[in-house]
Amino acid sequence: MNIKIHDGVSVIYRPLRNKTYEVNFLFKVSGRILTLRLNHPAFLILKMLDGTHAFKEIAEVNGISAQEVRKLMKILSQHRLVDINHQKSGKHETDGRFKNQLNFFADYETKNLSRQDMQDQLNRSKVAVIGLGGIGSWVVYGLALAGIKNFILIDPDKISLSNLSRQALYGIADTGKFKVDVMRSRLALLDQTTDCRIIKRTVKSPANVSNFTFKADLVINCADNPATDQVNRWVTDACYSAGQPHILCGGYDGHLSFLGPTVIPDKSACWYCYEKSLDARLAAYRHLQITESEIEGGSLGSISAITANFHVLEAVKVLTGFSKPLLRNAVAEIDFHRFQLNLKRFRKHHSCKICNGGKNGR
Repeated sequence: MNIKIHDGVSVIYRPLRNKTYEVNFLFKVSGRILTLRLNHPAFLILKMLDGTHAFKEIAEVNGISAQEVRKLMKILSQHRLVDINHQKSGKHETDGRFKNQLNFFADYETKNLSRQDMQDQLNRSKVAVIGLGGIGSWVVYGLALAGIKNFILIDPDKISLSNLSRQALYGIADTGKFKVDVMRSRLALLDQTTDCRIIKRTVKSPANVSNFTFKADLVINCADNPATDQVNRWVTDACYSAGQPHILCGGYDGHLSFLGPTVIPDKSACWYCYEKSLDARLAAYRHLQITESEIEGGSLGSISAITANFHVLEAVKVLTGFSKPLLRNAVAEIDFHRFQLNLKRFRKHHSCKICNGGKNGR
């Protein structure tokens, strides 16, 4: 049984009186710092926890009992500071592909949720993505990198030359091909075991959403046709009653990018509650569309990627439970001129017929 300090943990120390030491363990990902005071034998044990030494060897080298080694291991294990090599390893730990990701999840392990549990959950989950454009293509790419292997991809469009400056995984030779076909082939290059169900249709109703996304563990809307708000309503109508978590990607407009919300049925407010929160401020205003170029707007590939990956991180939170989704009961705006993020909270609306006006939790 070889033991080592977690890869994602840094250790600094300072000597104290009487051969004791203040040892600080820094969890690199979460920024958490744990401080322990160790006596000299325990400090000698700590120095050997590089994964190449077993209990018996550590005890013999330092002239201490195996019981004393186990005592320190129990303390370190309680604080999730060590790996013990004899513990069952998942295939993702042994093949090395997700080594850094597993180290990231290590900072968020609990007694009931290990890093391997989180990675396995990603590999098992089925995610439906509606719209494979400037946001959706990057969302799919980010999810695939995280280990999602089961997708439902929904988009009726073919790739055009203008798509290539801001959409992921498409190339010049792909122009004129359906986005879902090309995306499926690209995902197979990332992982041959990826399973993609593709749908070359436009979402036009809640019934479409229900039929297309049946059995998905998470639905992510990135579509803007006929309009982002309208598709968000259809996704909410279909997914909330079915108990499917869903993320409603706002997209971008000029120097601003819009994030969320993330909706967890019976635990969060829905899209209609968000719209209600805007009514008082916007009810007196009407949109005056003057030019055709206003419909499409403009963006950069970097802005598309950043916006999408905020939503990918939300999706990983929802699917693994390593952290609470930031955009539950909230939306956000990113101002790319100033690198500022403005988070706006909202609550269930008392008259909402979808999420029951707050009676099913917050």
